[in-house]
Amino acid sequence: GSSLGVSTGLAMAGIKKVLTVTGDGAYLHSGKNAIPEATEKGINLKVIVICNGGSKVTGGQKIPGELFQRQKGIVKSKVKYSDLKELYARGLIRRLVNAKKPQILFVMI
Repeated sequence: GSSLGVSTGLAMAGIKKVLTVTGDGAYLHSGKNAIPEATEKGINLKVIVICNGGSKVTGGQKIPGELFQRQKGIVKSKVKYSDLKELYARGLIRRLVNAKKPQILFVMI
């Protein structure tokens, strides 16, 4: 659940390209708080959120909250898991990592 905070720290330490992969439950619990802080500090976060509809590791409970809430300065996009291989082949991940603005890619399972 701390991957976005760790990514922010890595970027602040000088790592040029940091890509974070997290689940929707972890994103809702801790990621949504790290993103505004990172963008305020000018950190160009790149995040992939695997969306399986809840916190499956802890029993499958649904996670309350707005997953796709609009956040200033963040470019968001969604893909279905079944499309991911094709989108990877077309350079989606490369474009995500090389983008000049913070990016969040939601992968719907």
